[in-house]
Amino acid sequence: MTEKGRESIVVFGLNDGFPRQLPRERKGVLLGLTVLLQAYDETVESNPQKALEIKERIFDYPFGAVLDWMFATAQTPNAARLLDAVIAALIGRHRVASWL
Repeated sequence: MTEKGRESIVVFGLNDGFPRQLPRERKGVLLGLTVLLQAYDETVESNPQKALEIKERIFDYPFGAVLDWMFATAQTPNAARLLDAVIAALIGRHRVASWL
């Protein structure tokens, strides 16, 4: 294996096991987006204006690829295993993927 190949394994976490561990910053984004999605779900019917503000904040988060990953993963058969089952259901219920 080349030095570049070894570096790729480290950079992309190919030997990290399953589920793959995200770099710290992306873990924080995943947690933050999860909290915001739950807040959206809790306010969408009772306070639509607040829900709209939360929705806008979701799109202000860095690392948009994490949000894309969440949307795509929520549509797979393994969604409940890869995402929190509640979050996977919430994304489907509110058709969050259609927000993009």
